[in-house]
Amino acid sequence: MRRLLWQAQARGDLAKIIDHFADKDPRIAEALLSRIQRAARALAKTDTGRSGRMPNLREKSVARTKYILAYRVMEKQIVILRVIHAAQYWTASGWPKE
Repeated sequence: MRRLLWQAQARGDLAKIIDHFADKDPRIAEALLSRIQRAARALAKTDTGRSGRMPNLREKSVARTKYILAYRVMEKQIVILRVIHAAQYWTASGWPKE
């Protein structure tokens, strides 16, 4: 199993998502957090994602959410780079605009 590492920007993305939903319904925020974390932990065991839009990047859709984990596979670790809503536009040339 690879080590799981969250980059600062991914942690920030996750915090914004959870804060947004916590204001509306804390149960939704908890469920989202759980699903996103579970998907990331699963990647550390087995890379089930797909090739990403950016070079050397992979993507994993988080089940029962509208979020995508953008990550890199390293020899001994999975690095979560961003947590992105599926409706956000991003390409090989850059991340979605805030």
